[in-house]
Amino acid sequence: MAATLCLATVATSSADAAVVRIKDIADFEGIRDNMLVGYGLVVGLNGTGDTLNNSPFTRQSLESMLERLGVNTRNGNSNTDNLAAVMVTATIPPFARQGTRIDVAVSSLGDAENLQGGTLLVTPLLGADGEVYAVSQGQVEGGDMSSSVQDHVIERIEAAPIQRLPTPHFFINGIFPDDFYTELLANFPEQDGYVCLADTGRVKGDAFRERFVFMLTDEVINALPEPRRSFWREMQGWFLGEPLFRALVAKFAAAAATRFADRLAEVDLTSEVLVVRDHSNYAIGPHTDATHRFLSLLFYCPPDNSMEHLGTSLYMPTDRNFVCPGGPHYPFDKFICVDTMPYRPNSLFGFLKTKTSFHGVEPIADENVCRDVILYDIRLVNNDRERDTAELLRM
Repeated sequence: MAATLCLATVATSSADAAVVRIKDIADFEGIRDNMLVGYGLVVGLNGTGDTLNNSPFTRQSLESMLERLGVNTRNGNSNTDNLAAVMVTATIPPFARQGTRIDVAVSSLGDAENLQGGTLLVTPLLGADGEVYAVSQGQVEGGDMSSSVQDHVIERIEAAPIQRLPTPHFFINGIFPDDFYTELLANFPEQDGYVCLADTGRVKGDAFRERFVFMLTDEVINALPEPRRSFWREMQGWFLGEPLFRALVAKFAAAAATRFADRLAEVDLTSEVLVVRDHSNYAIGPHTDATHRFLSLLFYCPPDNSMEHLGTSLYMPTDRNFVCPGGPHYPFDKFICVDTMPYRPNSLFGFLKTKTSFHGVEPIADENVCRDVILYDIRLVNNDRERDTAELLRM
């Protein structure tokens, strides 16, 4: 169920994430969400709606609506159970923009047994000042697996404490519901569905032959056999959607303010997801990530706890004054390992890109390793309005 807004939220598509600005998705002190409410009718309920004799407000609403449409039923005996009176609620964030859509919740006021499958008629949604800020209409749908998993992930992220050193980061256990994590492992692509990173043109030369990637794009997903195709298409929809994106940027917005100074609200961002499989001998030296990177997430997906030592590590340079705006990978012997995020089932490591966000993976000496990770990156977008990235890298 969605509402068309007079003031509306940003959104991202499932295939190519839209460009958004931090001010459109981050919360700033003194600025809050706006709660909306409206009264409406749901029709087409096939016998599961209100009993009109028990819900006089539903009968009155039906008669008023039909009269506005030129149908006089005041002297008749309406006795249908195919509609229900409902309250419609929604939330719009600060800085919402005009013309896109938000989700709404529809709740029965009477004795309707089930609203699912019905159609909500045009319902104005009012703010606390009595003004109309949105209009909602559409089919009423029940919750699905994607929305419940997404809600779980966002709740875990919002509750996680951010560690400040050596760069703002968090580590979360149980990032997915247990049953979904089991389903996720069962649907990981077969090895022939991956492409060697060195063959993608994303890295220079013949580097990282031990890393293979599965691109979460429509073309690649459509080539999968069922049931993997349906699973990854559904996951793509919410994984690259606005709610998760919004939660992540809002989580790190305060920490990112130091990097971007007073231009934080004007930074354009987009997201990308890769499914990664690293094999034995993979390693990547300490680095801070490319200058266009804003935030990196590593969803760890091992089958058990036997490979905890293969997690990504955080480093500090032996020269405490050394910083790096981004780019090069450095030798391990020039750094001190501060902590290793355990490669643990159903966990998430996320960190903000800064000039001190040195991270890497120690050489994997274990034999026959498959190190499965879902990489979720949020990055700056190059366009005519963007300032020079190096100028922004102040932290």
